Amino acid sequence: MTVRFLDTLTGETRPFAPLRDDVVGIYSRTPGQGSALLDTHEVSAREYWTPEELFEDDRVQIVVSCTTPDARPDHVVRAAETGRHVVIEKPVALSMPEVERVSIDELQREAE
Repeated sequence: MTVRFLDTLTGETRPFAPLRDDVVGIYSRTPGQGSALLDTHEVSAREYWTPEELFEDDRVQIVVSCTTPDARPDHVVRAAETGRHVVIEKPVALSMPEVERVSIDELQREAE
């Protein structure tokens, strides 16, 4: 099985350099920043202009959210809702209610 990545990265691609052929795309809240980052690291992938657009792409299997903690809970929930794996940085969120929103127990309850 080929694992394909979507990287919502806003400034760092080094961890994915060995996997550059498996990167499907990148999303940045700053239009054009994602494409520039892909070009800098010679990764042939697309820039998604909205989170909705990236979650509609069936090629995306893993979402790596390296954005600010205010955006991470939405990415985690949306990835779970669409059956994707998700990798995030810490802190998970900015408040306990947001942390609880992305807990495994809460996501499983929502899925039922």
